[in-house]
Amino acid sequence: MPVAVWSATPNATFTIVPNVTYYVGTGKTSQGTCYKLSSIIGNLCTIDFEQAPSPNHTVATINLQDTGEWTGPVFNIPPLKDSDGTYV
Repeated sequence: MPVAVWSATPNATFTIVPNVTYYVGTGKTSQGTCYKLSSIIGNLCTIDFEQAPSPNHTVATINLQDTGEWTGPVFNIPPLKDSDGTYV
């Protein structure tokens, strides 16, 4: 979980903007374990939602090729669901 800490002062205004970036890689890992990005060896795919065409593009598709290289991300708008949760 990312954490930011600073000293607050009376009457101060702070603007906090989320940074929604994911790094995807392959390797021998354990579910639920946090890793330092610098400790991951190999090719990483960066998914930076700041690069998406619009804030509505909240789905990113990537693909690991046979060569070990990543393609993407390709950003899309999530499919719509009707009232019972079925995709339309």
